[in-house]
Amino acid sequence: MISIDSRVLGNRDFSSPIKKIREEKMDRFLQDQNVVLYRRLRNSSTGEAERRVIITLLRGEMAKLKMSETEHQQDKLGTPVRRHSKRLRT
Repeated sequence: MISIDSRVLGNRDFSSPIKKIREEKMDRFLQDQNVVLYRRLRNSSTGEAERRVIITLLRGEMAKLKMSETEHQQDKLGTPVRRHSKRLRT
């Protein structure tokens, strides 16, 4: 095992970004699996009340999935770039 002197790192914890990425991937996987399950249940359910509950759960999971995708894209893209170009004359 490689040991790094704490004086070099300044007592920083580098495990938290990796942990965050793992948690986000796990959340994404579980949301995907829930959507698949709820779609299968929606297609096989017989009662109207049961179908409504399943559709409500499906909508909630799809909203979470969409929100996490949007957050992931924003994190990936970073801050927007401001362009300082002049307009073309027509």
